[in-house]
Amino acid sequence: MRTRFSTAQILGFLREAAAGTPIMEVCWNHCFSRSTFRAWKAKYGAAIDVETDRLKQLELENARLRKALARANAELARPTALPAPRSRVSSLRTQDMRQ
Repeated sequence: MRTRFSTAQILGFLREAAAGTPIMEVCWNHCFSRSTFRAWKAKYGAAIDVETDRLKQLELENARLRKALARANAELARPTALPAPRSRVSSLRTQDMRQ
């Protein structure tokens, strides 16, 4: 049986409804019935939930990594204490002592 919409398109419709667009508006805009939408939700609804959970996990991990990167960059930008430059006189004395 040939379907009018691909699986990717169906998942897109379900995501659109999950994002807050009224179901009837989604059905009207993409020319399918509400009963078709309910059938798709029953068939593919779990996939949307799994993707949403995974996306939330990735966003949390991304935020954690951004904070770690900001801390590392702040440490690198912090000026470090450099050793005092050696004076020319002390280096000449060292050379005299060696001779």
